[in-house]
Amino acid sequence: MSATTRMTSTSVTTMSETLVLSRHAVARFRERVRPDLTDSEAATELASLAATARARPTPRWWMRGRIACVPGHRFLYPALEPRACLLVRGDAVVTVLARHMFAPNQLEIAAN
Repeated sequence: MSATTRMTSTSVTTMSETLVLSRHAVARFRERVRPDLTDSEAATELASLAATARARPTPRWWMRGRIACVPGHRFLYPALEPRACLLVRGDAVVTVLARHMFAPNQLEIAAN
């Protein structure tokens, strides 16, 4: 994804694609990564992170064995927020996962 973006209230456009930010993803970003932000600030920051994140078809090492790889899902890894993972289904960021959720004492999670 490119750093050149045009942001709107519900989506982020890069040179290669447009991603919709779900309300759920913004809420999970606030809950799991940046609880100090307002909804509006969280949406803006999440859009910025999504625009510059690296897209991969597989989960990070700390999620492997705890989250399913599902066809059509992608994982976005923002360099500026290494403890976060943005889960993309189709053209939408559907949720945000955080490293602390995958501590050994946490329940198993599936990316559905």
